[in-house]
Amino acid sequence: SWHSHMLLLVTLATIGGNPNPLHANISCTAQHDVDHKYNDIVQYEMGQMNVTKCCAYCRQDDRCAIWVITPPGKCWLKSSYGVPTTAPGTISMCTVPGDVCPTPAPTPPPPPPQHYICQGSQCVPGIGRVSYFDPKCLGLCPNATVGKS
Repeated sequence: SWHSHMLLLVTLATIGGNPNPLHANISCTAQHDVDHKYNDIVQYEMGQMNVTKCCAYCRQDDRCAIWVITPPGKCWLKSSYGVPTTAPGTISMCTVPGDVCPTPAPTPPPPPPQHYICQGSQCVPGIGRVSYFDPKCLGLCPNATVGKS
């Protein structure tokens, strides 16, 4: 029933020491100039804007869902994402990877394989009606002969 469901939710919310379900989603991907206000658990004075360190603090605390760093280097661990707000200089954990957060540069495709063509008896780089991926043109270039077309 609705009542027992609400009672279960309230009970779950009041049991201490359980890991935050959002804890599994912690990322060290940073989002610049964004703060997530409220839901503070604890703060650490790091003295520098150190994403790796603040992220590590969050990963060590089961209650932590998101980390935020405010200048000059205060790491805030928070229990919930809250509302993202613009805050110049603040760095926060990216909660929407690939959407508004920086995405890693895509791996460039490998260069296309070099084509080789027969130029007389020589196998040279190039593309022709018949081209090969083998720098020796698979040995198919004719021996140089004069007067034969």
